[in-house]
Amino acid sequence: MITEVRLRNWKSHDETELELGAGTNVLVGIMGSGKSAVLDAVTYGLFGTVPAVKNRKITLDDLIKKRPVEEEKAEVELWFTTPDEEEYKVKRVLERGKGTTYAELRRRDGSLLNKPKSTEVTEDVTSLLQIDYDFFERMIYAEQNQLDQFLMLEPRKRRERVDEILKINKFENARKNATTLINRLKDRKKDRRKDLKELEEDEEIEELPSLKKELKETKKEKKEIKRNKKDIEPKIKKNKEKIKKFEKIKEKIEKLSRKIESIKGE
Repeated sequence: MITEVRLRNWKSHDETELELGAGTNVLVGIMGSGKSAVLDAVTYGLFGTVPAVKNRKITLDDLIKKRPVEEEKAEVELWFTTPDEEEYKVKRVLERGKGTTYAELRRRDGSLLNKPKSTEVTEDVTSLLQIDYDFFERMIYAEQNQLDQFLMLEPRKRRERVDEILKINKFENARKNATTLINRLKDRKKDRRKDLKELEEDEEIEELPSLKKELKETKKEKKEIKRNKKDIEPKIKKNKEKIKKFEKIKEKIEKLSRKIESIKGE
């Protein structure tokens, strides 16, 4: 239940305080006195937006008082009780050209429920009331001159609208998506069976056991070779050193041979 509403520079309201009681509350005033503005303020206080802004008919700046002086910011404070009879106060500040610049949600004892961030406040309000903005707009709040639109719809459109309000259309969408998914799975199953049949008819598949055995033996031989390599590496190193010595001796022999040939020639 909404118990109190305070407005400052909100539309046509300069400073307005309303105390609401149990049962039905009626706002009475001449045209343009700000009755609808109060309802918009309630919506904005709870969810940080109003239908006209959501539908892009107006901007948030249009919610800030313009006459007789254009104000730079507006404030909305709203007291409400939850189904558990806990009382909370939500406050939002709207600045021209900046949107909602501050938001808070407090308990009855004044303790802050979260960080002053608009989206988090909206999430907490939704959680406390167990009502989101879409449900609120469809089932609880109707803009001025919007009540008769539903009655003016043709039967088919009205049925679609009822499905949308009750969110039955989501089940229909889920059914269509499920059917599409089932068909895809059937096609995939068919392809897998075809692949399986081709594999079963492939003669090379029969050779798999022997190939696995060969692979196992090859791996074993590889390990053996690695061990042998490790054992002979010192010998290889020693032999390489000998080869280098022999190559030096060979160079000396070749040099002496050339010298001997030269002496013989003389």
